[in-house]
Amino acid sequence: AGALVRTLHFDAPATDALYFRALTGKVEELSPTQFRVGQLQLTVPAGIALVRPMTGDDQASELLLQLAIPQGDSKIEIRYEVL
Repeated sequence: AGALVRTLHFDAPATDALYFRALTGKVEELSPTQFRVGQLQLTVPAGIALVRPMTGDDQASELLLQLAIPQGDSKIEIRYEVL
């Protein structure tokens, strides 16, 4: 199985917040930090994930990451694994 680590870097002039859509489809929550759609598993930092239904599709949901961006340089890592 292969893996990809995606690193998002931020250089913010002031504290900010944003939502990042990390995954869509039939999202299954394995733990507060691990999620799966089919044969793809995502691992994200603790305390930032939100799974919600997608508008217009009762079978699909999206995994949103609520990112609190501090002033200055910061980063977040998301791990994608093919099962």
